[in-house]
Amino acid sequence: MRLLAFLIACSTGCVIASDHVATELRAVCTDEVPLPFQPAAPRRAVAEIEVEDVGATIESTDAHATLREVTLAAASGVDDFAFAESMTMDLMTPGRDAARVAELAPVPTGSSFTAAGEQDVDLVDYLTAEQLEVQVTFAGDVPDRPFAAAMSACIDVEGIVVDDDS
Repeated sequence: MRLLAFLIACSTGCVIASDHVATELRAVCTDEVPLPFQPAAPRRAVAEIEVEDVGATIESTDAHATLREVTLAAASGVDDFAFAESMTMDLMTPGRDAARVAELAPVPTGSSFTAAGEQDVDLVDYLTAEQLEVQVTFAGDVPDRPFAAAMSACIDVEGIVVDDDS
C-alpha cells in the first residue's frame, strides 16, 4: 500500500535526490576500444590497456559477471588476422590470478572476428577492483612492427551497481 501511495505522489512531480539513485548493471559493453599491439616474445604480439575504476559495487551475494563475447577488428598496420594462429584475452588485477576470459584457435583470417567468452570465469572481483588491466595476445607469424585493432566486448553482470554521483 505504501508503494502505491509513493507512486501516486511521484506521478505528480516528485523529485528524488541524486544521492538515492543507483544503476543496476545488466551488461558492461565497450565499443571499438583501440588496442595498440607491440611485438613481444618470438611469434607473439601483446596489447595491454588499463581500465579506470568505474565505481562498481556488489549488491548481492549472488552477484556474477561473465564475458559474453569479444570482437576484434583490424585497425592499422594490418588488414586482417591471417598471421594469427591463436588469440587470448586475460584480465588482471593486483592480488588475484589472471583470468583467461577468451581464447580462440585458430583465428579466422578476415579483417574482424568474434570470440565467445569463458562462461565459467566469474569476473565480479575484477570489475569491482580499483585497478584492472586487459591483455590481448596474438600468437603466430605476427608482424615485426606495431599494429592496432579495435575491440568491442560485452560482459553480462547481475547484482552489481554503479552509484550515480553526477
